Amino acid sequence: MAKERIQYMNLLSQAKKRWTELPAEAKDLVLARHAAGARAFDLLWRVIKRIEEKHHIDVKGILREERWNQGFAMGQELAKKSEGNGIKDLYNAFFAQFEGKGSRVWFELNDLRQHHWTLECPNLEHFKAFGRTDEEIKEMGPYFCLQDDAIIKGFNSNFEVSAPTRILQGDDHCTWIIEDHAGKAEPIPEGGLRSPEEIP
Repeated sequence: MAKERIQYMNLLSQAKKRWTELPAEAKDLVLARHAAGARAFDLLWRVIKRIEEKHHIDVKGILREERWNQGFAMGQELAKKSEGNGIKDLYNAFFAQFEGKGSRVWFELNDLRQHHWTLECPNLEHFKAFGRTDEEIKEMGPYFCLQDDAIIKGFNSNFEVSAPTRILQGDDHCTWIIEDHAGKAEPIPEGGLRSPEEIP
């Protein structure tokens, strides 16, 4: 059963190997790029909050829509460059880049389902370094993380995404469950896609 659940252990090993074999300078550039993304979002959030306070309009709703649209388009671009659009292809195109950068616990990676926990979120540390409180991070989190959900749906609209726990929401790990319903996967019990409409 374990072998069936982790059908693509070789992909996990290859991704970790690619990261460990990167020169230190290249690793620093990758990490700096992620930090720059968090900083840009932090600045955007500050501007949005100021506009809402000053003009009493809902700018976060616009952010939610644009964050989703941007992520969905990114997922479509990844799909165009991918050999296929199944679960293992999504891993190679998107999730493999994070392997080795932090602790993960894998439960399933096969043609029907990807299920893993991410135990560390560098963005949490970035936002704290920018002076954000835990409550502010919890408010920002759904908007920041929405892009990942959208990338996955843009990659394959048949995928169902569930992320019942998020580190940026105060949980001790992020849970990722992605299922290919075109591949006859059973429904996700924890809930379905976190769509833009589901964010307050």
